[in-house]
Amino acid sequence: MIYKHSYEVSDDFISDILRIDEAVFEPSARGTKASLLARYNANRESYILVYDDSQIIGYVAFFPINSALGERIICEDTAFDDNIQAQDILPSYAPGTDFDMFLISVAVLPEYGGRGIGKELMQKYFDFVSGKTKQGCLIKNTYSYAFTEAGAGILKKSGFNEVKSVQDSIKLMQYVF
Repeated sequence: MIYKHSYEVSDDFISDILRIDEAVFEPSARGTKASLLARYNANRESYILVYDDSQIIGYVAFFPINSALGERIICEDTAFDDNIQAQDILPSYAPGTDFDMFLISVAVLPEYGGRGIGKELMQKYFDFVSGKTKQGCLIKNTYSYAFTEAGAGILKKSGFNEVKSVQDSIKLMQYVF
């Protein structure tokens, strides 16, 4: 398996993300091409991709968020996902600034499940955040929503804690740095 950051590949990987999302997520939990492109264009360091040969088989998607979205995540009783707008995302990781991260998705094609790829993607995410911290970024939290029990399990194994439930069974999860 080969892992690459989104800034290392051409923009056409978004089509692969949509293909993976179709295989992994219910329709209500999938982003649109327009929303994925808008968020990616807001911060081009927002994906870590995993390849088997030349095919993308999984990814983790994340981005730094502004304080207004961080407040809304904590205070509002709704799940933020495809409704996150480009203006909610910080365009860069500026040393000396403090901010939160949002982990929007971890997905691996079902035929590659059970091989530890999701766990490795999470480790790559934490390595990325650690690198940004060493560059002087003051990252406080990572927020994520678990739409399934399996999703909550992956996040819990990675050190996230449940903050609250929203919209019936969706769980807001938080990792504190």
